[in-house]
Amino acid sequence: MTEDIFTYITTMTRGQPESASCRAAHAVLLEGMSQAEAAQRFAISRVAVAKSVRRYREAAAEGLRVFAQLLGENRVLSGVAVKSLILGMNETNGKNKVLS
Repeated sequence: MTEDIFTYITTMTRGQPESASCRAAHAVLLEGMSQAEAAQRFAISRVAVAKSVRRYREAAAEGLRVFAQLLGENRVLSGVAVKSLILGMNETNGKNKVLS
């Protein structure tokens, strides 16, 4: 996930960027921190971190599905393809179609 996507999701979901759960999700998704480390650093439960990270990942996946539909992509993105795109490790087959 990129900083821009994270910020967009935060804005669209009316998230509070200064909240501990938002900062913890940022640390996990963009900085590579473990969920346990983020929970400790931001003084929240591991469950709260896991829920926040899941919300961001789900929002990103839904955004990718909508984006694919807008581009006229008729096939469904596989879970692996969505995860790869979210993590920023997308591979293409030379035709801008994600390999699944």
